[in-house]
Amino acid sequence: MLALINGDTVIKQVRPDGWFDLPNGGHASPAQDGWSDGEFRLAEILPADNVPDGALVISTSVDLIDGQPKYVHFLQGDPTPLEEHKRVAKARIDEAAELARLKYITPGSGQAMTYAEKATQARECLAATDPLEADYPLLAAEVEITASTLAGVAAVVVAAHSAWIGIGAAIEGTRLQAKAAVDAAEDAATVHAVADAIVWP
Repeated sequence: MLALINGDTVIKQVRPDGWFDLPNGGHASPAQDGWSDGEFRLAEILPADNVPDGALVISTSVDLIDGQPKYVHFLQGDPTPLEEHKRVAKARIDEAAELARLKYITPGSGQAMTYAEKATQARECLAATDPLEADYPLLAAEVEITASTLAGVAAVVVAAHSAWIGIGAAIEGTRLQAKAAVDAAEDAATVHAVADAIVWP
């Protein structure tokens, strides 16, 4: 299996050789070790260390170790401190929350700033008596693409932003509740069960 990676985050596992979906809505093929588009990359997942005889695997994650994805088993009764289990689980929760967000928005801090500025321009445009395209460049760029008029683009942007605020709030609420449940867990099995049971909006 391959891991789809963005920066220091493992996004998901991908089967080799076929088409695969990117979080930004794109698609690529073939899925091969070493593939990269400059933002995302694929790397073969290294096998986990051997499980000692009689040990019970309670959870398996894919972690980046020295830049290479690797399966990591957590074992019942292993000597790993509970706080380390919690740290790993909360990192998994944060990564999964980001992946949930990427179903709705394009990644990147610059893109986030563009969304915010576009929403601001859209609200100001709808409130203006006689809006001019020159005053709302981000909206003007979408005329005849998103809608046929500046006001039409502004209305679409405001509606999309309002929808995203609701989805983003739901994702954030789920993330915080899950991390709180992890903090309250009293054993490693419960910690990983919380992370595995999350249903994202």
